[in-house]
Amino acid sequence: MKKSNSIAVQKQIRNIDNWVFFLTKKQKRKLNTIRANNIEDYKTWSVYAVLLPLAAYLFAFLVNVLFMANHFHCWSFTDLWKEIFTTLNNGSLPIIGFGIVSSSISYLMEVIDEGNPSQKTNLAYLRRKIMSISVLILFLTSALYILQSINRNYIAISEQQETVVFIVTIIILILAISSGRKMFLLQKNTIQVDFAASVTKGRDNFTQGLDDKFGDDAA
Repeated sequence: MKKSNSIAVQKQIRNIDNWVFFLTKKQKRKLNTIRANNIEDYKTWSVYAVLLPLAAYLFAFLVNVLFMANHFHCWSFTDLWKEIFTTLNNGSLPIIGFGIVSSSISYLMEVIDEGNPSQKTNLAYLRRKIMSISVLILFLTSALYILQSINRNYIAISEQQETVVFIVTIIILILAISSGRKMFLLQKNTIQVDFAASVTKGRDNFTQGLDDKFGDDAA
């Protein structure tokens, strides 16, 4: 049951991602190919840009929960629920999303020389599209951080509203991570590595085809 729920959640996340970035099947395959040919660099980026900030956020949240533990006995379930979501909605997640996107935008500012065979990608349109959507996500993370800061300091909102804000925050954070991932994959260096890998693969396939053909003839 848990596995099916996890699969359903992943499917919904992919649907949201597809709806926001509206990638074609060809573009998805290209991004997956670039990732496969740069898998070690991609893992390194994921750890430093995504996992470490989220781990720090989770650690701080757990420490804060421990500080609140002394008050659990005098709080109702509603009060406890609201305190937890108030802690979650402290502006940290939007800032993490902002950092992921803002640090990755520079990847798409690198100029690719389409006249150079090693840089000819036919990905100019995809890069521009991802850049435009990333700027929008950057705006949303900033706005969400300001909203959470205002709510914490000046406006008392209900636990239902806190829940909605948290859900929206998670969705925007997922989009920010997806945006940063795509920008990392579409940078100049990863594209050049992918080009070199595709040339090598094509050469190996051609050589293998010749070996098979002439090997069979020789036999």
